[in-house]
Amino acid sequence: MSSSSLKVICSFLLFLLTLQVALINAANERTLIISNENDLASAKLISDWLRSRGIGVEISDEFKEGYNYYFILGGPKADRIGAIASKFLTYDDKIALLNSRDFWTFSITTKGGIVVSIAGSTRNETLKGTKALIDIGILDFLFREEASTIQFKGREEKLSYSWEFPPNTGRNYSISIEVPEDLVTFFRVKPRMKVVEFQTSSPLFTWYLMLTTPHDDQILKELAEKLDSIAEREGMRGYDRVWFVASFVQSLKYSQANEYSPTGDYPSYPLETLERGNGDCEDLSILLASLLRHEGFDSILLIMPTHAAVAVSLPKEWVKLPRVRADVRRAGDIHVALVDLMDLYEKIRDKEWPVALEIEFDNKSYFYVETTGFFKPGELPNLLQLAEAIGWPYRDFPIFLVSEKNSPIPLIYDYLTVSRKTSSGYSISLIIKLRNLGEKRADDLRLDSQLYPLGVEAGGVDANLRRLDPFEYRFEVKLNDSIIAEPIDPNGTAVYSVKFFTVSPTVGARVSLYLGSSEVDFLRIRPFRP
Repeated sequence: MSSSSLKVICSFLLFLLTLQVALINAANERTLIISNENDLASAKLISDWLRSRGIGVEISDEFKEGYNYYFILGGPKADRIGAIASKFLTYDDKIALLNSRDFWTFSITTKGGIVVSIAGSTRNETLKGTKALIDIGILDFLFREEASTIQFKGREEKLSYSWEFPPNTGRNYSISIEVPEDLVTFFRVKPRMKVVEFQTSSPLFTWYLMLTTPHDDQILKELAEKLDSIAEREGMRGYDRVWFVASFVQSLKYSQANEYSPTGDYPSYPLETLERGNGDCEDLSILLASLLRHEGFDSILLIMPTHAAVAVSLPKEWVKLPRVRADVRRAGDIHVALVDLMDLYEKIRDKEWPVALEIEFDNKSYFYVETTGFFKPGELPNLLQLAEAIGWPYRDFPIFLVSEKNSPIPLIYDYLTVSRKTSSGYSISLIIKLRNLGEKRADDLRLDSQLYPLGVEAGGVDANLRRLDPFEYRFEVKLNDSIIAEPIDPNGTAVYSVKFFTVSPTVGARVSLYLGSSEVDFLRIRPFRP
């Protein structure tokens, strides 16, 4: 069988597996449609859409707990449904429904499950709203499992790289990718942890967020595939493949511009480091950990006093070096590897050098990978020099393990913008999807949002914008909102809609996600015409 035929078969099997997983996930979703007999036409539309995708549906005129999704059909005056609907509609929407005959609205929140309210001043208006939300893809958005669809259009920047592998003695390799300039700008304004905050009680989840944010997945996946294609062509397997990927990152210029200092520097997202073509230890380590994950290797970020690196899970037999002693301890929610500096000193003295650092964590063996020099995977730099340079007074040198096991990882996963022309301006709804990528529940969450009106027609069309038919109603201007979000379980999702009213022909928006008092993620929507 030819290699091309084998690839086609593998791709088809992967498609079948993905489809099977999607069907299993759909079968596990339980949806309750809350409707009276007057809105059964709307209920049938939603029910047919859900059942066509293998999602279980029940229709009732009562609210019942234990469902993943709820659709509430009808307004505050609907027979038997009105009291339920009133709990989930905004004050402005309830007033509009009571004072207009040609009006429908919607809202989305999370309370025990994701709750979608569709309410019209008449049953025909409720039906019109139900059709409209299906047509513009709101239901697709709610039930979609894959990563963010935040789109970036416009000019693209070509990034080219060349390096030698094995370093200094091997062949020259080159690779290039194209990156939307808007995507680079998007990451430049994303939250990140100051380097000095690591020395305080700040949690480590912000570091992990920088590894897992989904918005650069497509670019990193493309880069990983190109690296993998070269490795496959050159016959690189196992250990050599990991080394090859590491050598790509190690070949990027080391820059001290972001080095740890008392002034407080900021680590870079992977795409920022790729765009600059350089970085310091934490920038390069975040990039390598992300690339290794896209290559299919389990990797974690290592943060230590004045330095950062990566650890990758490998079979023990791949690394043929003597090990330096290191014990993994747990301090609250944080895991730390304590490297025995005396053992390291004795191995260097006895010429057992180089040595490897193996970290036993989560029933796996992780091996240290340096990113600021041409070290092989597993090979440990001389931590004695680092400890001496910073005046480290203890025998054990701490290396903190940044993984999803340390804490909750809440982030803004996806969004849609829905606009409607009104008699007084524009009604704009931001639908925000949150996801917790960590392995601990995310509590104490808050969403703060603000609309930025501009007095002139400028900007472009938001790629995630959906427009609905206009309606005649006058609203008071509303430009900001704050929502206390429900706790999100590990791998869980929450969805919220935030509604604004503006008279401006061009607007921008910002949504901030807080975990306690820390802003952990935010979304900036550039100016667009609603």
